[in-house]
Order: sequence, then structure tokens, then C-alpha cells
Amino acid sequence: MSQTRPWSVKGIDERARAAAREAASAEGLTLGEYLNKLLMASDAPQPNEVVEPFASGRPKPAAASDTLDRLARRIEATEARSTLAITGMDHTILGLVSRLESTEQTSSAIAGHVEGLIDELQETYEALQRKVRRMEEDDTSRQNLEALKALEHALGKLASHVYDEGELTQQETQAIKGRVEAGLMDLSDRVETMETKVETTLSDAAKRVERAVEQAELRAEGTA
Repeated sequence: MSQTRPWSVKGIDERARAAAREAASAEGLTLGEYLNKLLMASDAPQPNEVVEPFASGRPKPAAASDTLDRLARRIEATEARSTLAITGMDHTILGLVSRLESTEQTSSAIAGHVEGLIDELQETYEALQRKVRRMEEDDTSRQNLEALKALEHALGKLASHVYDEGELTQQETQAIKGRVEAGLMDLSDRVETMETKVETTLSDAAKRVERAVEQAELRAEGTA
């Protein structure tokens, strides 16, 4: 095998896997290479063993070792694909979180600006009200009074408009936040589904490996 990273197989006793890994590590081999070596050794004739002339027609344990190699490579490829997929999901989620934080910061800045405008308009409106009251007490300023009342009315409408815009901005921000949160929940469900599929694939592959090992052991016992 070209890869040196050890691989694990579900369904096989943990003590047996640990013992095999330790033995393989002591010889500087991967688990697959160590199993191949054991299978080849079990196939070799013993010193006092009489080689049957027609034994070549029986399946060799080498075929089982090839099956083990292929299954090991498939397991490792599946793990690599699932890792890449989950990493891509992580990047997508981080991007959405970053966009949400940016949106919240922008909305906070807009809300602060709107609040500042409302405060300024409120101060101007109160100042105009004071001037109107003073001019109402002076009978010689009727014309200026009418102009100030018109200005007062216009400022009142503007203040109401600014307040409504602020409410609309907050509603839009909440809507954006809701959409992002829904997207995060969907991504989380997709990641869980992918992990379940990967676990099922690895479990099925492990069962096939276990059956292949058992068949190889039976064939090896038959040659003893």
C-alpha cells in the first residue's frame, strides 16, 4: 500500500485490532501490509508438508489480501471525501456567520445614525414650539407665526418619516438574521446526514473486510 497511515476496521474485536497494530508497528508495516504478510506466510508450505500437485486450483489467500487492500483504499478515500465535504461546510458556515456579524454591525450603525437624527429633530421641534408660543403672545408677528407653523408641521412629518425608516431597518435586519439562521440549521442537518452516510459506508466496508479475513483464515487452515 502506498499510504502509511494506519486504518481501523469496525466490527473486529478491539483487542485483536490493537494487537495487530502493535505487531505491524514493531515491524515497520501498515496494518494492511502486516495482514498480507500473515496471509502469505500461512500459504507457504511447511518443511515436512507434502505439496499437493493439484493445489493450484484452490483460491489463494493472496486474493483475500488484494481484497483487503482495495477495501482499505476505499475506506481511506471515503474518509478523505467526508473530511473535504465537512471542511467545505465549515467554510460556508463561517462565511455566513461573518456576513451576519457584518450585517448586525451595519444595522447598529444605521440605527445609531437614525436615533441621532431623531434626537436632533426633537430638539429643533421643541425649539420651534417655544418660538411659536412666544410669537403667539405678540400680536404684531402674525405673518412670521404662520410661516413658523408651516415649518413646524413639515418638521413633524419629517420626524415621523425618519422614525418609520428606523423601524423598517430593524425589521429588515431581523428578516436577514432569520434567513441566515435558517441557512445555518439547514447546513447543520446536511452535515449530520453526510456523517451518517459515511458511518454506514465505513461499517459496511468493515463487515466486508471481516468476512474476507475470516474466509482467508479458513482457507489458510485448510492448507495446514
